[in-house]
Amino acid sequence: MPYGQRSRAELLAEIRALPDFAPVTSQHAAAFLDTSTGVLANWRSQRRGPRFEKNGDFVRYRISALKAFLAGDDALDAPPKSNGMAQSDHLAGTGCEERAS
Repeated sequence: MPYGQRSRAELLAEIRALPDFAPVTSQHAAAFLDTSTGVLANWRSQRRGPRFEKNGDFVRYRISALKAFLAGDDALDAPPKSNGMAQSDHLAGTGCEERAS
């Protein structure tokens, strides 16, 4: 199984039970995006793909970030949308101000 010990269906069922702001593992994110954890790691190293949070060795993806990525609304390599706010204002209070890569 490309998603570890659990099937993609099991991982997706776990995600469905969580709120959009919940953080999920790379295995869950890979299942949600129908890709592999290796692809996600490659995207992170290239500063591409869905937004993620990193704390030491732990990488987590918010379900809302995965949904936005699939919708084409949010990706690491996408320029910030122009809405009259500076990028720092856009990120204020989101927890993304000092994201590690």
